[in-house]
Amino acid sequence: MQPYLSSDERQAVIVWLKAQQDWSVECLHDYLATTYGVVFQSRQSYYQLLADAEITYKRAQRSNPKADPDRVAAKKKRSLTN
Repeated sequence: MQPYLSSDERQAVIVWLKAQQDWSVECLHDYLATTYGVVFQSRQSYYQLLADAEITYKRAQRSNPKADPDRVAAKKKRSLTN
């Protein structure tokens, strides 16, 4: 196992992350281990990859599945008039 990704591999992982609908640190760990043979010692390295892909590791979903677009639009309209 190698301890790091090359810059090209890192960019490919970021593209892969952005294409995923659902993800987790464990899923990223498995993908890196099977695809590139890379296993990071620190979870921070996985979090950094997620951050580079503009995904926060604290957010479990990219969007709220229960979001009501009409309520969101009404709330935005109210906040603009205040």
